[in-house]
Amino acid sequence: MVPPAPSAFSNTAKQSQVTTVTLAMDLAKARKDDYDAAADMIALGAQAYDIPLIGAGIAGVNAAAFGGREKLAKRAAVFATGVLATRSYYDPKKKHEIMLDAASALTCVRRTAFKLTAVDGQIAQWKAAQVALGAGGGGEIADTIRRLAPIAIYAHLELSSAVTDVDTAARKRLFSGDAPNLSGFAQIYRSQVIKLNEETTQNGVAANAARNTPAVARAGEDYKHLVADPNLNNALTSLSTDLLACQSIIGGT
Repeated sequence: MVPPAPSAFSNTAKQSQVTTVTLAMDLAKARKDDYDAAADMIALGAQAYDIPLIGAGIAGVNAAAFGGREKLAKRAAVFATGVLATRSYYDPKKKHEIMLDAASALTCVRRTAFKLTAVDGQIAQWKAAQVALGAGGGGEIADTIRRLAPIAIYAHLELSSAVTDVDTAARKRLFSGDAPNLSGFAQIYRSQVIKLNEETTQNGVAANAARNTPAVARAGEDYKHLVADPNLNNALTSLSTDLLACQSIIGGT
């Protein structure tokens, strides 16, 4: 058992072709639909095993009730045992759960992407601000822009990579059959938050020396609209940790 084959959209929208947050969001949605469809097929496949089991049970009951059909009763029992063994090998419940977990993880990725769609119309400005502000100075606004610019510019790549990571995690769980170990993800999540806080502090310290440079201060004012929305700022700041949380739903990495 492998993850579902990509749909027409998710098969063509490869990572190199996902050039915007909106396209990454669409890719997550298309792949989520693939997993939902696979979960439905697994559920139907499991039912296919139940139908002959019911038939074998009826045959066995009839043979016992009316007598003279000992061979039929034994054959029904042997047949039922074989179907049960096959159903156990197929293990539809576990595979169904993996498909649903993957779909939930991709819904989470899509929701994360939705909070960042405003970035699509600002990429050129983020790049210009990154160049104009250089390595330091310009005050608090400039510090914030420097910290968020790389995240905004490459958000679409991180989002599309998260879709690939969900596929990889699903493959691992389908192969091993083990449930995800979420404790590992919690540790990664915490370490990412600590790292982000340390980098933010270091950036602020490094900027203090040149904070009053006139040209950089003007550039900070010119691009302050990029960080005017606190919701967008928060979404950019927490992107990596949010995606790790999404991936913890499927586990396996």
